[in-house]
Amino acid sequence: MAAQKRTGSGRNPVLVLEKVDAILSYLQDVDSAGPTEVSQSIGLNKSTTFRLLSALDHMGLVDREEGTGRYRLGMRLLLLGSIVEERLDLRTYAQPHLEQLARETGQTSFLCVRQDDSTLCLSRVSGLHVNVLELQPGGTLPLHLGAAGRVLLASMTDDEIEAYLQNVPLTKKTEHTLHTPEALKEDVERTRRQGYTISWEDVTPGICAIGAPIYVNGKVEGAISIAGLTSFFADDQLPRLKEKELETAARISRRLLGAPR
Repeated sequence: MAAQKRTGSGRNPVLVLEKVDAILSYLQDVDSAGPTEVSQSIGLNKSTTFRLLSALDHMGLVDREEGTGRYRLGMRLLLLGSIVEERLDLRTYAQPHLEQLARETGQTSFLCVRQDDSTLCLSRVSGLHVNVLELQPGGTLPLHLGAAGRVLLASMTDDEIEAYLQNVPLTKKTEHTLHTPEALKEDVERTRRQGYTISWEDVTPGICAIGAPIYVNGKVEGAISIAGLTSFFADDQLPRLKEKELETAARISRRLLGAPR
């Protein structure tokens, strides 16, 4: 059996996470508990328990009560839980609209959100014409690649965009990829001005996409896109596809009571 990878300090990171999980699982079933109570209940020695509780307190995952020294689950878990719930709600509300969009356009539809410096695909509905597309549910792409990602990039603040352009490798997937700060800044301004973006073969040769923002509580929290062969995005088809895309994005935003006023 291969040896498990260890950190420089000699600790097994998987075992550390298992201990953290045990602590959080115990605290979810009690109002609060002291370090000794926690250590005895989950079978950890006191020093390890205290060290992990202190680290979790520092991260906001548990809160230490002043005076008693007892611990309870932290408010950051509530924030993380609300984010997960919001994304699940976004997918739930968007799914029937994505399915309708794919039926009406014949193109593959996507729902994506920003995850740090990446575009995370939450859902994908296959189109009628071509399904050999790179982004799969659970998969990611850098924000500057693809229609949905470039919509999400344009929704960021100028300072956030500048940090992205300075710190993230601007991967070039095809000859059409926007991979310089100047080109991407122009694209951000264009996307903000027109309220959508079009990706011409910037991720996969022969594939075009249209992306539009999804609003939650007045802020861009996601993006939808349709993608297919460039031949289906010809000048005589593009206005209809763009209209269907924008209509769908607006319906999802209204369903979430998030469309800007």
